[in-house]
Amino acid sequence: MASLDEMSGNTEDDRPFEIAMDGPSPLEQMQSHESCAEVAEVLLKLEPNYREVLVLRFHEEMSLEEIASVTRAPLSTVKSRLYRGLAALKPEIHQLRARKRVAEVRA
Repeated sequence: MASLDEMSGNTEDDRPFEIAMDGPSPLEQMQSHESCAEVAEVLLKLEPNYREVLVLRFHEEMSLEEIASVTRAPLSTVKSRLYRGLAALKPEIHQLRARKRVAEVRA
């Protein structure tokens, strides 16, 4: 069995030894965490009906039929709430990110 130090020496083709990494990089983890925090902040601003459907769909990973059953709303209503909720979410996230950029520039 070889140690990492022994393995880290240059190989025949002069490529450095790299340890394979499963999963996202630290940068990707940080970006994902920031995005989740932004969505959570903006979700609180949405109407409760839209927020409920968005959380059930994307956080709880429920199907539209399951959401209709849980909320006791027709499937067509669930679909429209999902569509309208996503439409309301997008500009709010853009505004939040713009405010953060302005705050970073001022700092």
